Amino acid sequence: MHCGRDVSELDALYTTLAKSATAQGVWGKMSNYHQAAIDALLGHGAEAERSLQQLNSTQRLGVGVTSFFRRHSFLHSWKSVPELCAALHGSFHIPFYCAFDWKACIEMVDGSPVIDGAYSMTGDGFPNTEETLVIAVNDGEFVDVACCPGLTNMQCLSPWEGERYTALRARGYESIRGWVRRRTANQVQIKSKRGTGKPNNAMLVLFWLLRMAEAILLRTFYRRILFAAAACLCFYRRVRK
Repeated sequence: MHCGRDVSELDALYTTLAKSATAQGVWGKMSNYHQAAIDALLGHGAEAERSLQQLNSTQRLGVGVTSFFRRHSFLHSWKSVPELCAALHGSFHIPFYCAFDWKACIEMVDGSPVIDGAYSMTGDGFPNTEETLVIAVNDGEFVDVACCPGLTNMQCLSPWEGERYTALRARGYESIRGWVRRRTANQVQIKSKRGTGKPNNAMLVLFWLLRMAEAILLRTFYRRILFAAAACLCFYRRVRK
């Protein structure tokens, strides 16, 4: 929306991403679909540069990343389109899940390795802890509107399509409308985020270990070994059947 895209465009963009993920798989490939979505939002060439200038001028887009071990930071401006893309990939990087056909996705943001920003996020990380409206999938201490509470991480691994997605989207819209109705009736206020939430240390330990393994394995030489091992495993399973 910061780039002038309306809801219908974003919906079509998600549908394209979901179809690609369903057809081609998700593990080791999600960055392909992410990059296609980023390109569709930013445009190419001069259009991408104009999108970057627009984002930098408003600084209303905050891209959250986790630097080692649990330092969370929001990025609000970028020197180039590749730098913006790196920040976006870094902000939702889950090792081995986010990759370009099993090639390492993002190595550094501002000179540091990073992983998904959600796992180090606390309420104190928001620019304005008293007036920031947080809309998220699941509930939490600093979440104002939980669009689809109850979704598990496993359910979120593969993008949803068809009627499942339509129903999920409807739940999200109704959650937001319900909050707005209660807000209008002075039945609910924006939560103060100060002192709320804490980093997910268990997941951070796991992801940083995987991040180090990813940095070694998803290189050309080791990637070939990984592919060969996977092929042998598939062949072995077929023979056993």
